[in-house]
Amino acid sequence: MTESEKPSVLQGKKILIVEDDPFLRDIISQRIGLHTDGLAWAGNSIEVFENLEKQTPDLVLLDIVLPGKSGFEILEQMKADVRWKDVQVIMLSNLGQKQDIDRAMSLGAKKFLVKVNITPAGIVKEIEEALS
Repeated sequence: MTESEKPSVLQGKKILIVEDDPFLRDIISQRIGLHTDGLAWAGNSIEVFENLEKQTPDLVLLDIVLPGKSGFEILEQMKADVRWKDVQVIMLSNLGQKQDIDRAMSLGAKKFLVKVNITPAGIVKEIEEALS
């Protein structure tokens, strides 16, 4: 059985990828897309909330440095809204300072991943663990 044939906890799940780098967004999307067809994408805060209004995802993979509002501000706004407060959020950023990680976790992120320290396959694994 190949990896793409294995059942995944991601099947039937809705995932919103918030990343302003199209190359990285495409790589992550391709990898996650092997496991679910419930993907949506956003490159800035306006697109994030347009997506959230259309359909509440099971998980948001959220960059921090974005045009408009930062990932921290988006996370804070999501957790303050009854419609999205229970959505799992994994922060994915090039920022990896302790204060950034602590801030994300205190705002309600489930996990904090540093882009340079994780592969696309590792991101999928972390998403699967968060949704298990």
